[in-house]
Amino acid sequence: MSKISWIILIVCSVSLTAAILVFGKSRDPSYESLDSFATCLADQGAVMYGADWCPHCKRQKELFGDSFRLVKYIECPQNNQLCTDKKIESYPTWEFASGARLEGEQSIAVLAEKANCPLPPIKR
Repeated sequence: MSKISWIILIVCSVSLTAAILVFGKSRDPSYESLDSFATCLADQGAVMYGADWCPHCKRQKELFGDSFRLVKYIECPQNNQLCTDKKIESYPTWEFASGARLEGEQSIAVLAEKANCPLPPIKR
């Protein structure tokens, strides 16, 4: 095999691996209802900070579907001073009663672990 063939093979392999890592993320399973889970997050002091124009926030909200109405959510552009005081630098940012923070979109499993909430039942 020629040197050029090896280089092409390596580039293709790296590109394929990168594509799998970026686009092959497993999605959250479909849950029966996230109402009790969203209520638990709120009861445990979890807060999501975001902005309506943020595509990551939109996807995070879509993950909850109609149950997002039960999540404690702060719209930072409308609460600029609060978000500045809290040092919110990216959206979405999740803050927990423990003081722990997570930036970016989070899975239901990660949020459940951080907030000490039980995972909701998965649709069968």
